[in-house]
Amino acid sequence: MNKCRLCGTKTKQKRQKYCSRECFYVSKKGKLRPEHGAKVSKALKGRAFSAQRCKNISEAKKRRFTDTELEKIKHVIQMPNVISFDATNKHLCKYNISISQRIHVRLRKEYAKQKELKFLPTKIQFFTETEWAKLVNGLTTKKSATVAKQYNLNKKTIKRILDFHNLRWIRSSPCAFKGETKIEKQVREYLEEHEVSYVQEFKLDKKYFDFLINDNVLIEIQGDFWHCNPNIYNQPIHKIQKRNIKNDKDKLYLAHTNGYKVIYIWEKQLLEHGDTILDKIIEENT
Repeated sequence: MNKCRLCGTKTKQKRQKYCSRECFYVSKKGKLRPEHGAKVSKALKGRAFSAQRCKNISEAKKRRFTDTELEKIKHVIQMPNVISFDATNKHLCKYNISISQRIHVRLRKEYAKQKELKFLPTKIQFFTETEWAKLVNGLTTKKSATVAKQYNLNKKTIKRILDFHNLRWIRSSPCAFKGETKIEKQVREYLEEHEVSYVQEFKLDKKYFDFLINDNVLIEIQGDFWHCNPNIYNQPIHKIQKRNIKNDKDKLYLAHTNGYKVIYIWEKQLLEHGDTILDKIIEENT
């Protein structure tokens, strides 16, 4: 068996010159440029780069930002759609701040959230906060395929955004409730047209409410006959009306005990006033 040319230990194979890679790399040190190596070692003699000196140099090279600048940079870095260096600088331009790529890497390690989106197209990363919120809102109220077509995004990108916000891929229209009435459809179309975030057929403790907006406002669309409109009927004239009145009282009590506000819209109001009554409700509750 041969011996290692550097340390003298036995090698595993006959033709092996060195016992390990470490011995191989140490043996090659300074062989290509021996004069340069000698100059460097001579220049560093007596003031070698210790670990503390390296740390001091890296600290000195760090760019110093004011507190307001740091807050703005932190805000941009924590935006879910901003990932790349170019996108970060693009958003920082409106604050008259620019950073180098080295600083960008350091600040992302320091401020970026653990859970973050990856592989987003550049055009999506350049979206403002309002544009991003509009995209996410569209994914909650429209078909996912429709949103993908609208923003010219592929299926994988849409799925990443949905997973990030804990949303599901919507195959059919969110109004998949089969018993949707004409007046409920009118309200739903109004909410979609005015880009109001909503949940249709919101379930609260085994009771269903027509619409939920603004996280705590419930909208109930009441048919004049089926729910016995007090402006038309003095008293119930059918057993279904009696049953529905009792059910409405139970739902109202349940909503109030859980901290929800309930707004009733009657069929007559929608037919006579149309969108004006909806405009007033949305303005007061959003």
